[in-house]
Amino acid sequence: MKVLDFPNVSYIYDFSRPEFFTRELNAANNDYGIPIPEISFSVNDAPITNLFGSDTNPVLLDWVDIAIAVYLADRVSPRDPRKHHNENWVRDFMLKLRVRSPDFWSQDDIQTDLNELLSYLTDDNWQFEFSPLLVRDRFFESQRELAFLPNSTPRVALYSGGLDSFAGAAMMLATDIESPFIFVSGATHPRQISQQREQIQRLRGLQRKGEIIHCGVKFGIKWKESEGAFQEVSQRTRGFLFSTFGAVASINSGARTLELYENGIGAINLPYDASQISAMNSRSVNPVALLRMESLAMKIFGEQFAIQNKFWSRTKGEMCSNITPELIDAVALTFSCDGFPVRAAGKPQCGVCTSCLIRRLSLSAANLSKFDIGETYLTDLTSAYAFPSFEQLRSLRAMDWQYHQINQCLTGPNPWQELAFEFPELQTIVSELVAAKGVSFEGVQNDILRLYKKYCDEWSGFSARNHLFRSASRAA
Repeated sequence: MKVLDFPNVSYIYDFSRPEFFTRELNAANNDYGIPIPEISFSVNDAPITNLFGSDTNPVLLDWVDIAIAVYLADRVSPRDPRKHHNENWVRDFMLKLRVRSPDFWSQDDIQTDLNELLSYLTDDNWQFEFSPLLVRDRFFESQRELAFLPNSTPRVALYSGGLDSFAGAAMMLATDIESPFIFVSGATHPRQISQQREQIQRLRGLQRKGEIIHCGVKFGIKWKESEGAFQEVSQRTRGFLFSTFGAVASINSGARTLELYENGIGAINLPYDASQISAMNSRSVNPVALLRMESLAMKIFGEQFAIQNKFWSRTKGEMCSNITPELIDAVALTFSCDGFPVRAAGKPQCGVCTSCLIRRLSLSAANLSKFDIGETYLTDLTSAYAFPSFEQLRSLRAMDWQYHQINQCLTGPNPWQELAFEFPELQTIVSELVAAKGVSFEGVQNDILRLYKKYCDEWSGFSARNHLFRSASRAA
């Protein structure tokens, strides 16, 4: 076994037992006084790995197991709390897993692609030790279920239950009324599962020929109350896990493309303040992350495969403005909050996090504010009668800082050069899209410029910004 030899906080996990994993003692993490219990977890991936009663390639079953293990290790491994944020961000991982195809996963090119993708998403160092899985641990590996297979190759898309996924799905279903659609969801909370299903039922009410199939994967950690406090809130591997679910479902259904519906502002996810660097802002559906996930999927699958974000160059407001009339009232069923479900009666969303604010901004920009009821948020920053605290305005201030930085670049004499200098990650996106997809530099640059110009126009008229001016006046 290759021994961890890095200066960061280190975690070693053993996933050799089904439904349990353990954190091994080592000096780096034991010094922090963090308990090292045996942790149980659950995952029901039969909806994607046994899709239509198909025989799933063992390598794909391994892929799901690896993605689950990565997510769990990330979630239960706090970053070092004793140092400055910029110094304590990186962690070192060693994961021991039993898999069906250890020789495949131990190949240098597979290990390299997997490690580089995870490092891009999390900024952490990842190592894996694979050994043979000696017994079958999945009931459906020996039992096949009968299921209806669509007459034509379906389109497969990730479906979170958020406003973007609902708006994107509504548009795609209305545009393509012939194709069957398979929507793949992951969920850790019953409220998520319930609302995802309710939204899918509304989508099924559209007048179209192709059927709509929903594959929901339930997963989660079985915490004791004392253990639950030791979590890493950033959870940067969620995108890897959900993309794995979607890719496996796509491959098992005969499709060769996985779609996702995420607005460009959220997908690119530029920093909200000057201290945020690298993956301190989530890169789950960043165009570069999707390209690297696509490359890994092709090596795992052994054939051509594509991951497409249909709305990477559109704002959330633009996506919302195209929701079909018969589905507009279902906007209230979607959720966007970073802390969903906020545990307060009738108020499932906080109203002050960046996700809530972009949601409210977008519905306002799409003239759908009447379907965005302020009373369903713990704090309604669009209301003139709200009196938010300094802390409740933290995300709004950060978003306004970002707006001013972007707008200053866009109004300068050389918008692209200034924007790419201020946010270098944009140049990386352009370079990698051009290299991987053969598109033109100018085309991608113009798409990004148009995206941020539209976003700045939307933000400049956002009513919640009035609280910033009032807060400044009170301070003066």
